[in-house]
Amino acid sequence: MIELFELYKPLIIYALMVILGVAALQVLTKVLYNWLLKIERRKFPGEDPHALNLVKRILNALWIVIGAIGLSFIFVDEDKDAIILKNLKLVLYLGALAVTTIVAATSVNM
Repeated sequence: MIELFELYKPLIIYALMVILGVAALQVLTKVLYNWLLKIERRKFPGEDPHALNLVKRILNALWIVIGAIGLSFIFVDEDKDAIILKNLKLVLYLGALAVTTIVAATSVNM
């Protein structure tokens, strides 16, 4: 059993780092959301924060998808890493585009 852990120790450490990274990003998103919500309620007391809630949900989903893609590097052969990296870039681009579109539309609407 110890030999098994010694053999896969780098992969276990990588998986734990990815999981902790995703958890840290979700905590950071929650902290940023609470801070922005407080500012929005102070500036616009009667407004409902639909856009801010949507951005939070998109970011949390994005972190989970990025974590899943990061964990997939463990299970896929090294010759497929380029494909996974391409998909990761696509997910990051689409996530950034969605958040930017929501923020821009909300800013124009105000």
